[in-house]
Amino acid sequence: MDGATFRKAQQDKERTYQDISESPHAELIVLAAEVGGRWNETALTLVKLLAKHKVQDVPLVLRRSAELAWSDRWWTLLGVAIQDALAASVLAPSCSGLVLDASTSCEPEIDRLLDDERL
Repeated sequence: MDGATFRKAQQDKERTYQDISESPHAELIVLAAEVGGRWNETALTLVKLLAKHKVQDVPLVLRRSAELAWSDRWWTLLGVAIQDALAASVLAPSCSGLVLDASTSCEPEIDRLLDDERL
């Protein structure tokens, strides 16, 4: 079922960050995505509202174009962030960190790479 993982993700985050989710001074916002690019309603609404806010001072004739441009930019950044997070989680067992940077990520030796393929 589409979006089936979103409710569990929300509950997991609320349980993990209970102090924030129950605070009267903060709001826990969970941006959830499924493999294939489906985003939860919270993410869709947040990006839309942020784009509308960002273009408030843009001349009216350009406002909708600017709103769409900002929205496209932010969806691209979020998409790349998810791809980086996925790659980092795949590398996590063999690397010391989850930062995907040439200076900090490790490249497995060829024998290790091929051995892992046979497992």
